[in-house]
Amino acid sequence: MNNGDEIVVDLQPENGLVYNHTFQKGNTVYSLSRYFQISIDDILKLNKLQSVTSIGLGQTVTVPFDAKLIFKGENLDNIKYGIYIPVYYEVQAKDNLFRICKYFFDQSIESMMKRNDLKDFNLALGQRLLVGWLPIDSDKEVIKPKEIGSVNSHIEISDTIGLYIKNELFNPDIEEQKDKRKLVKSKGIAIWDKYSNDQNNMFALHSEAMANSIIEIYNPLLNRTAFATVVGGIPTKAYPEDVSLIISPKVAKALGALDSRFLVEVKFYQ
Repeated sequence: MNNGDEIVVDLQPENGLVYNHTFQKGNTVYSLSRYFQISIDDILKLNKLQSVTSIGLGQTVTVPFDAKLIFKGENLDNIKYGIYIPVYYEVQAKDNLFRICKYFFDQSIESMMKRNDLKDFNLALGQRLLVGWLPIDSDKEVIKPKEIGSVNSHIEISDTIGLYIKNELFNPDIEEQKDKRKLVKSKGIAIWDKYSNDQNNMFALHSEAMANSIIEIYNPLLNRTAFATVVGGIPTKAYPEDVSLIISPKVAKALGALDSRFLVEVKFYQ
């Protein structure tokens, strides 16, 4: 890779994350395999090629991409060692920030929002997200920068959400929605990941509530209520059909949840 280059990662249903590289003078399958830390056979198989000599200048080759290679500093000022090129992901249909961060690139939503200066959770089809960086020279020993945590983030998404116990605190965001939308109430199963990297934010996935809206979640077993920001819908066929809500660990803690699955009642405005 050269200074000024960029990598745009694509998601293919059958192959996962990939990078489409157009061969230029000096490129070889060996250099690609070494840079992206994959075997030559994997590249040949993915592109249905018989040998490395069957690739010509200007030909595009699809390369499997491992998101673990990405350095995830929030901006170039945080990367003090080596020379890096940016890695982007283009938003596809049905993508949301939760899906992109958790399942594709294993990073926090807050870090992704800060790096891309996102003000809310809305994403446009084809929108480019800067997901991190790779070193230009894969053969050079590079000191990996420390990942930027979300505890001291300047984006105060959760400041107006917080932890709310039923009937003790008033949430103005819920009240603001009353005159504009229809109130929906439902019951269902909520799930959460105890080992998630994101332990600091009050987020939820719900397939009916609008992105960026506030959802009220009630745990009838402990008589506790919490409010969370909806960051998107639940990915289809990724979870059991009875799951109606996915919550972050901080929301689960606010609700007093011990089990990874539990019954909840929710309220939200459509």
